[in-house]
Amino acid sequence: MNGPLSATLAQIPTPVSVPPLPSPPAIERYLFEDAWAIATPLAVAAAVAIFTLLRRQEGHRALVVGGVLAAIAAAVALTGWFVRTPREMVRENTRSMITAVADGDTNTLTRLIEPQARLVAAVAVAEADDREEILSRVRSYEAYRGSTRDLAILELQASQDGPNSARTQVLLRAWTSNFPVFSWWRLDFRRGSDGSWACRRIELLWISSVGSRR
Repeated sequence: MNGPLSATLAQIPTPVSVPPLPSPPAIERYLFEDAWAIATPLAVAAAVAIFTLLRRQEGHRALVVGGVLAAIAAAVALTGWFVRTPREMVRENTRSMITAVADGDTNTLTRLIEPQARLVAAVAVAEADDREEILSRVRSYEAYRGSTRDLAILELQASQDGPNSARTQVLLRAWTSNFPVFSWWRLDFRRGSDGSWACRRIELLWISSVGSRR
């Protein structure tokens, strides 16, 4: 491929890889966070067992085996539905913060960011030493919001580092002047006495238009 098109494609950045956050314990992940990964096969197994045993004219056994499998599948699904782990909470907060920045919603950011939170960035983004400075940075981007579109979360990781501390790591893509800009961010959260999680540190790890800091 030659010509202007190939030159343009060559300029499109490719997101770098950053060290992933620690994975949660498998039993916690699949019981609480990805419960459908277990509940769905159990429900299918229940249906297959009932169908197979009824064809063998083993109605009582079909009722017992299928019922037990279906009950376990329902219990797993309900557990995953009602239980929210710290990782799920900080992932939700991260999504809400990204949406709030894109919309200029400083009220939501005030609720989700600690007063002494810091913004750390070696390139492209001015650093901030507290929440008010961070909100000021968000307000200052108002002039650029019209030219930025299709902000998307391409990857979102989360880990819990202790009873009251957790982190998320997120890869974003935004289109600016018909050109994609990718960036990796890390957010540190702390749990308050009321059980809610607030962000205490925001770090820009990498941005495609500037280059990696590592």
